[in-house]
Amino acid sequence: ELADFFSLTPQEQITYAFHDSAAAPDPTQLPQQARDIQAANAATLAVYAREPYMHDPKLRRRLALVPTPVAVLWGVSDRIAPEPYGRAYADSFPHARFEPIREAGHLPHLEQPQQVLEAIRRFADETTRSTAR
Repeated sequence: ELADFFSLTPQEQITYAFHDSAAAPDPTQLPQQARDIQAANAATLAVYAREPYMHDPKLRRRLALVPTPVAVLWGVSDRIAPEPYGRAYADSFPHARFEPIREAGHLPHLEQPQQVLEAIRRFADETTRSTAR
């Protein structure tokens, strides 16, 4: 079950998206250019994710055709798209690994960049070794 992102206030979005909302950037302190980019991103998301709500009925079939190994890195504390959603997403690929990122929410690369980088390196090393055989 995905959170109804469009009904969340900006503060709720932070609470849902971050493991530690106190560490999240204060949106009122962002430069105007950054706020404009966020507004444009939200408008774009509304165009492609509103109907059917955050769902592409054909996505699972498409993901099943991906021949490339995939690493799905997912914040354990993600309340926008919780961990079971991430695991189901990873299971949709024929060659995927689900990698939970501790103490991270919807944006693990921002909250735990070192864990994310280590997971990417491990995946790249293992993928390179398995394709070299």
